[in-house]
Amino acid sequence: MAELYEDWLVSPMTRAEIKELNDEEKAERTRLKHIIWKKNNPEKIKKQKKKYDEEHREEAAEQKRMWFQTPIGKKSHTISTWKRYGLQESPEDLDRIYNLRETQELCNACDVKLTRTGKCSTQATMDHDHDTHRFRHIICLACNNKDSWKKYFC
Repeated sequence: MAELYEDWLVSPMTRAEIKELNDEEKAERTRLKHIIWKKNNPEKIKKQKKKYDEEHREEAAEQKRMWFQTPIGKKSHTISTWKRYGLQESPEDLDRIYNLRETQELCNACDVKLTRTGKCSTQATMDHDHDTHRFRHIICLACNNKDSWKKYFC
């Protein structure tokens, strides 16, 4: 769309012609000028972004740390970790599995009460088959680390 207006933007306008434009037309002219400038100056934009990122690195890191403390941040991080470890489920199934992990009270293998704070042997974990990459159970960390429970289920 910017190409259609490029002639209009670069064509010289007198102050009187500019004054005749309404606020919406002035805003559109400014917006399109900015788009064209960005298209013609990618190196300047890259330098500006690099400078901004360097100046705000600590602030961005703190915002990221804070985001990971929110329920949405924790869920996003957990699901992305599962995907990195090879779990292959649909987004709907991943939501269902995450909700199951957050609400299930007992380990499916040893019936110990599951915890969700800190790393300990009773931490709730998602177990998946490493051959098929599909979800199996929500079990405690101790059962997930040893495979003796498999003889009862697999």
